[in-house]
Amino acid sequence: EVLERTIRVADRQLGKTVLECRDTPGFIANRLGSHWMAVAALEAFEAGLDVETADAIMSRPFGIPRTGVFGLFDLVGVNLVPLLWPVLTRALPADDAAQRYDLMGDRVFKHLLDNGLIGRRGPGGFTRRKNEAGEKVDEVIDLESLEYRARRQVTDPAGSAGDIAAVLAGDSDGSRYAWTVFAQVLDYACHIAPEVGDDVAAVDAGMELGYAWARGPFKLADAVGAAELLARYEAKGRAVPGLLAAAAKAGGFYPDADTVLSSSGEVVERRKVEGVLTVADAQRAHGVLAESESAAVVDLGDGVACLALRTKMNTCDAGVIEMVERALTLGEEGAFKALVIGSDHPRAFSAGANLATFTHFIESEDPEGLRELIRRGQVAFHALRNAAFPVVAAAKGFALGGGCELMLAANRVVTHAELYAGFPERSVGLLPAWGGTVQSLVRALGAGEPLPAASAFAVTTSCEVSTSAWQAADWHLLTDHDEVVASVHRVLAEAKAVALELLERGWTPPAPVELPLHSPDAEPLDAGWADASETDRAIVARIAGILTGGRPGATASEEDLLPLEVDAAVDLLQRPLNQERVWHLLRTNRPLAN
Repeated sequence: EVLERTIRVADRQLGKTVLECRDTPGFIANRLGSHWMAVAALEAFEAGLDVETADAIMSRPFGIPRTGVFGLFDLVGVNLVPLLWPVLTRALPADDAAQRYDLMGDRVFKHLLDNGLIGRRGPGGFTRRKNEAGEKVDEVIDLESLEYRARRQVTDPAGSAGDIAAVLAGDSDGSRYAWTVFAQVLDYACHIAPEVGDDVAAVDAGMELGYAWARGPFKLADAVGAAELLARYEAKGRAVPGLLAAAAKAGGFYPDADTVLSSSGEVVERRKVEGVLTVADAQRAHGVLAESESAAVVDLGDGVACLALRTKMNTCDAGVIEMVERALTLGEEGAFKALVIGSDHPRAFSAGANLATFTHFIESEDPEGLRELIRRGQVAFHALRNAAFPVVAAAKGFALGGGCELMLAANRVVTHAELYAGFPERSVGLLPAWGGTVQSLVRALGAGEPLPAASAFAVTTSCEVSTSAWQAADWHLLTDHDEVVASVHRVLAEAKAVALELLERGWTPPAPVELPLHSPDAEPLDAGWADASETDRAIVARIAGILTGGRPGATASEEDLLPLEVDAAVDLLQRPLNQERVWHLLRTNRPLAN
């Protein structure tokens, strides 16, 4: 009872993912993660690789954060090595594989520690960002001379491999290093699995949650193929772990969507957490009502469907707009009674509009094509909010720009506590034109703001992004009717429950509202932008124009204001300076303050 209560509090109130494991040194993540860091570092020294190459290989190809291994040592602090590594190894058996890696006796680690080069919290570590004179630099330590030098371009093809299968298939020094590290990590994971938990999923989850790996070691093994790995082990005369042999026989560590290998090698059902719903599970159970490369309408059961985006970071492209239109048609035809907008993406509700969708029209100098794309998106989102069925957004992570507008198109929002929402459009030469400017005014009015137009202007021009759901609520991106959920894994299920609750109460679309506009006799909304760049002034002037009436006390409907968003967006994207912002972000992934 105490354990169940503890798990319930950690999950539902603290929003934590609970892993059931045994009480062993380092539990799961620190046991395996510390071993991986030691192996990856010392094997890089042994292979004669430099810091840049090792980090490039121990990052993207493995689905590991871009810090790689040496960057991770710098991030957590090299000074923690003598504090933690001896404690862990003393607690482990003498024959444990971790005992083979003497970090304290290594010359490179000894040099760093003797000279106070502890990483980011010191004057440097394996990398440094400032030299002795305090000048900004991008340097790494040369592993032979132990002197800092400028970072070099990685030339080993393993560093640019797209995934683990590609990097292990290579024949370069980097690929051989990747194999050496992965084989030893997989060996160790297989060895400790029965000791630390009941199944391999617990080990994978530990590394995914504790070290931010996209996939744990057993999922990585399945990405290569358990049978292929077994053959490679045998070809190299390497002892085959019993768990790997069992996986090869079963068809993988995860034989299918519903099963997983236990830590003793038996195929067992995957654990299901009560109250957790995923799009993938719903799709297997109930099927798909419509789908494309960009998005799908998935049946969640009980008369509720889910509009699930499938693009990179769930960005909104023309295919997403088409699927919104398809979902509206399906709803009108009675294919479902309520709609949830959400996905299984771990980090994004939607990171915004796909800018490449707009650049096609910019390059072809086709303003009318651009106008039609923007208008279609705006009309589709507006129709969602006013549909005959309730629409609930299941938001988590990023809801930026067009993604924030998609969230605001819902009648209710159920969001994870970590919500990064806002309108960064100005930084890319745009303004919110899929209804975001108008919805900001609607929400400011509904929240009782004394000057709703000024509030909407501030939100849509600031480029600020919320750091939590509560900050988003302060900006009226969430309302008092929306819900915040502590556990990211429960957002979709709770959104479905809210949709069913709205149906049970008897759903009616929102009534039209008259929106008070800023008085032309008052100080202009953009008066404080006189010293801004020409590009920024042009953007905020158009937003101010949308929110300002032709006379004192003027009001307007949403339908009156929405075409002004479209006109403004099209006009702005004809300006060379605004186009420069779009192209610069696409090239560099950084905004241009021109």
